[in-house]
Amino acid sequence: MFLRSSAFAVLAGLAGLSGLSAPAEAQRGGRGGAIILYEHANFQGRSARIDGDAPNLDWMNFNDMASSIRLEGGRWEVCVHADYGGSCHVVTEDLPNMANWAFNDQISSVRSVQFRGPGSDAGITLYAGTDYAGRNVTVTDGTPNLTRMGFNDQARSIQVHSGVWTVCVDDDYEGGCRTIDRSVSNLSRLGLDRRITSVRSGRHEEPGYPGGPGHGGEIDGEVRGVSTVFFPTPRIRGLEVAACSYGQSYRCGDEAANQLCRIAGHRTAVHFEVARARGGEAWYLDDRRPGRANEVLTDVLCTR
Repeated sequence: MFLRSSAFAVLAGLAGLSGLSAPAEAQRGGRGGAIILYEHANFQGRSARIDGDAPNLDWMNFNDMASSIRLEGGRWEVCVHADYGGSCHVVTEDLPNMANWAFNDQISSVRSVQFRGPGSDAGITLYAGTDYAGRNVTVTDGTPNLTRMGFNDQARSIQVHSGVWTVCVDDDYEGGCRTIDRSVSNLSRLGLDRRITSVRSGRHEEPGYPGGPGHGGEIDGEVRGVSTVFFPTPRIRGLEVAACSYGQSYRCGDEAANQLCRIAGHRTAVHFEVARARGGEAWYLDDRRPGRANEVLTDVLCTR
C-alpha cells in the first residue's frame, strides 16, 4: 500500500499532469460521479480527479492545494483536515473560484456523500434553507466565527449528527447562545433564523445561572428520589418556569421540561404538565430572564 500510494504521489506531483484518479485506497466506496480539484481558479493548473473516498490528499500530493472544483455528478464533502476532520462542506455545484472562501488551499480530505440524516456522522450541519435544504456547511469542532466559512448569519436549519452543541449570535461564542442537542428544521422557532455566528461542541453555561458555574440561582420546589427528581411547581428566582420559549409553539412544553431536567443534572423529563401562569410573569429558561407568559411547567419528573 505504501509503495503504490507513494508512486501515485510522485506521478500526481509532476508538473502539467491533470485528470489523475485517486489510488485504489481512495476509491473504495465510490457512489457514482467524480470530483476534480484544480490547483488554480477557473479550473486551471494541475488537477486531481477523485471518484471515491480520499481520506488524505497527501496520497495524491494535492493537500491544501485546491482553488477550484468541478463536479462530474454526485455530492461531495470536502474537509480541511485528513480523515474528514475539522470544518467540512458539502459541494453540490462547480466552484470556479474559491479565493474568497475559507476552504481555498485548505482541503485535505474528500468523500462522496448521500443526504446527511441525523446521527449519520459526527458534528453538526448548518443549512441555508429551512427543512435541511440549500447550501450547507458541516462543523466538527469549535468555529468562533462562521464568516471565514462564508456562513455567518446564514443558517435557517440545523442537523445534529452527534453530541450537544452551542450556537451563538456573536463571534467567539458570545451574545445570545443556545444549547442544541437535536435537529431543528426551522431556526425561527428558537429565534435564531439567520443569526448564528459561532458554533462549538458542548453545553452553553453561564455564571449566575442554574446549571452553570457559580449557581447564582437554584430551581426551587424539588423532591429528590434515588434516581429521579420531581418538581411539583418549579420556580427560579421566585418565578414559575415558562413552558415555551419566545416565538416557539411546537413541542414547547416538552423542550422546556427536558431543559429544566438537564439544568437540574438529570437526563430527561419522563412526565410534565402545562398549566396557566398565575402571576402573568415567568422565568424563560432559554433567555435566562423573566417575561410575560401564558403557560408554565408543573409536575415535572426528571430521570437520569
